[in-house]
Amino acid sequence: MPVAAVVLSAVHLEVVNDRFWPDFPYRDLRPLYDIWIPMAYWTVRTGEWRDAYRYVTESISRLRADLGEPPVLVAAAGGIADEATEADLAAFARAVRDSGSVGGSVYDWATMAPGKQALLDRLFSTGPASKLPPPLPAR
Repeated sequence: MPVAAVVLSAVHLEVVNDRFWPDFPYRDLRPLYDIWIPMAYWTVRTGEWRDAYRYVTESISRLRADLGEPPVLVAAAGGIADEATEADLAAFARAVRDSGSVGGSVYDWATMAPGKQALLDRLFSTGPASKLPPPLPAR
């Protein structure tokens, strides 16, 4: 059975707050996991790191370098769904594709507006959005 490592983004650990977890044991953990899922939540960032494309691609690039094996499988966990704009989602999908990732997701599908669900569905071509649970009512 494949096992995934859901980890803080390397940008978070190496740039945003390099004292949070210095010397994260990437290489020690590398043989234990089949796929890596960096939490590349651009929506919680400000300034240059609020850019979905930049944050996701840099997070994946750094993760692969830290693991020491660039061919590692990655599926990016993107921003907070109800805080992402349509432009953010398009940039996220481009980053996933351009980085050679096997997939991507946002947190969480149920809080996304139906129009954004449909957009993300089209961007990732994963099938009809109607198969997934409907969004929660507005708070």
